Amino acid sequence: MEHSLTVQISHDPKLNQANSVILPESILHELIEQNKTLPCFFKITSTFTSSSIIFYTSCLEFTALEESIQIPYVMASTLGIEHNLVVNVHYIENIMPCKYLKIEPQSEDFFSIPEYVDVLQAELSQYYSVLYRNQVFHIQYQDTLYFLKVLEIEPDTDELNFADYNLSGNQNCFLLINQDINTDIYDRFAVERYKQLQDAKKKQKEQLEERNREQTERVLMKQNDINATFRGVLLGSSSSSAASSSPISNEDIRQLRLKNLMKKKKSSTC
Repeated sequence: MEHSLTVQISHDPKLNQANSVILPESILHELIEQNKTLPCFFKITSTFTSSSIIFYTSCLEFTALEESIQIPYVMASTLGIEHNLVVNVHYIENIMPCKYLKIEPQSEDFFSIPEYVDVLQAELSQYYSVLYRNQVFHIQYQDTLYFLKVLEIEPDTDELNFADYNLSGNQNCFLLINQDINTDIYDRFAVERYKQLQDAKKKQKEQLEERNREQTERVLMKQNDINATFRGVLLGSSSSSAASSSPISNEDIRQLRLKNLMKKKKSSTC
């Protein structure tokens, strides 16, 4: 069952909170004639925009004008739907029940909600019948809207007979009604802070290692200067051409240092 309808954007608070659409009464009659059960779910598409629109939703009621569909303004704004846009409405059934959700809040303010996990689960239970992958949806808490994105959504693979569902072609859409759903909330803001902290620690470690290398090089350069001085002393004090032509070893430098040290001690005792 498919219908082409013209979008009427609604600012009705009840409709916006319910995250559903309103369809014409004629569609309800058609569903009844075909013995379809309630609640009803629909896939809504449009190719009359710069990017294709595809989303899944439930119907709050069947009171819209004929040939029209009322879409809540928050949903329309999120999806880029404009007033008077023509959309195709497809009835869907055999929707797989949801078992697992991974959701990403789009603003860090969400985590300031007291008991935000319980608030989210309550909003999903009360106002959402279906969700789908990559959907951006909203919840309302104390007159503030919070937007969240569905990162992952999966069915119960242990309990489902996929032969009953895969033929429906609605694998991206999952049912939330009367389901015990495991929900993970991904805090990308905390992840970004952790990454920034790790990057700062890595940079600090690299800077410390660079300073240590520079310090080591300065010590080696100073040592080389001292060795060069001692070599010069040895070469200058040698009276034989054989001595001057022989290579100066580290042992020669060590002996000269000991000799100078003994002279200093002797002079200090006098």
